[in-house]
Amino acid sequence: MIPKALTELQQADIDLLVSNRTQEGNQLDFKQTIVGGTDADKKKFAVDVCAFANTRGGDIVLGVREERGTAVEVVPLTVDPDQETLRLQNMVADSFDPRLVGVQIAPVAYDAGHVFVVRVPQSVQGLHRSKLDQHFHIRESRSNRQLDVASLITRIDVIRGQRDRREEFLAQRYASVLTKRTPVALRPGPKMMTHIFQANAAFGAEILDVSPVAAIGSLPVPTLNNGAADFRMTFEGPMHHTPINDGMIRGFTLAHHNGVIEGTWKVADPRESRVEVVAEHIESQVLEFLRKVVERARRELTFDVPLVVRVALVGAEGAVVVTNNRELRRHHEEDTPLSPVDRTVLQLPDALVSEWPVPDLPELFRPVFDRLWQASGYQRSYQYLHQDGRFTWQG
Repeated sequence: MIPKALTELQQADIDLLVSNRTQEGNQLDFKQTIVGGTDADKKKFAVDVCAFANTRGGDIVLGVREERGTAVEVVPLTVDPDQETLRLQNMVADSFDPRLVGVQIAPVAYDAGHVFVVRVPQSVQGLHRSKLDQHFHIRESRSNRQLDVASLITRIDVIRGQRDRREEFLAQRYASVLTKRTPVALRPGPKMMTHIFQANAAFGAEILDVSPVAAIGSLPVPTLNNGAADFRMTFEGPMHHTPINDGMIRGFTLAHHNGVIEGTWKVADPRESRVEVVAEHIESQVLEFLRKVVERARRELTFDVPLVVRVALVGAEGAVVVTNNRELRRHHEEDTPLSPVDRTVLQLPDALVSEWPVPDLPELFRPVFDRLWQASGYQRSYQYLHQDGRFTWQG
């Protein structure tokens, strides 16, 4: 895979593939010509995409000639870039079961033509079957292989193992906050925890270099808009946090060695009466943190889409999710009493970020925020106003 975000690829990056005599491999494939319009051509392209998705993801570069797997010449394609991108997108949309999400296609201007890079993520949905030949495929070295029944069972076990490692890692992180086992003590009260990781994250199977963010100011800290964040190195990885006050902090950002970026911050004060968590504040804080931290991580680390974002409200059992909309709040307080959060970790649905920047980040997170409000009895997030046939975030 080319080690650069698709949106930043330029002609010089394509030239490097040839000058460096780059080899094809289990995450890179070169094609001299466009994908033809015959059934055989479409079937072969689907096999390539399917194999990458079912393995570790990868780039298919259209417009580079190879000899024995080595890039030897750039052959720019003289086609309309927009029409060709749309044609390839339609092929991807129609060719897999289950439908494959997160594939990106970038036409890179090259002299009088273009080179097309098709970036296929490792799928987070499980195994995909090409509907054009009814088979499952994986990538091995420079070639694709069709899975037989025994291999399918093995691959399913691998996927289950990855998911188990992910859930175990996240459970341990929730437990560390709940039991106050963090490098610096967090202030008392319910916490929001946001974990951002690449869709193909191995969760412990490999160690990533997070040293580029091991310096003051390298990563933003949730809710810290003004003033410098403090920094310290920890066993888990580089940690940026709010200033220490009375031996405690309000929030931190932690870049784990396994490539997971974690943002944790206090969202409400403990009190003898009912603890209230304001939904609108949480929505704004989550979105603001995501915008800042993903942008920075994509610049400083080998961290790119597709990304999975998981948000959880931790340590809020018995607290109530409330709104700062007085009329809506009055209705629920008087006519439909709010329900307290009924679990220690309120884990919200995952969000898949398949492109960056996201055209409408609030819209992507609407199902996530709906579940937060529903935890205390609301129908949905009322920070989204329904107008002109769609919901618009009002934050």
